[in-house]
Amino acid sequence: LGLGSRLELSLLVLQQRLDGARIACSLLLLPEPALKPFVRAGATVFGQDGARAGAHVAAGLFWDIAPILGVSADASLEHFPDMPVPYYKTYVLLSAGVQLRTPR
Repeated sequence: LGLGSRLELSLLVLQQRLDGARIACSLLLLPEPALKPFVRAGATVFGQDGARAGAHVAAGLFWDIAPILGVSADASLEHFPDMPVPYYKTYVLLSAGVQLRTPR
């Protein structure tokens, strides 16, 4: 969801070994060119013996291929302060995505 020319709000459903969800806000550092660097911060929650909440920070690039199509790549850090053994508390993640938009 675009909040002006530089902010985007996102809600993701995570389906993996431990399902969860993330809400985050991205700030586009250079909003006009086709290749846009961004930073993102948010919160992730998933189920592991009850709900576990963590912090999410990322940096990456959006590439606007067309007005209705964009791709992204980022590196992120996730930290879950109350994660039980045998899970790690901190994760480094690399991700790529596709974004479809409605024409303006």
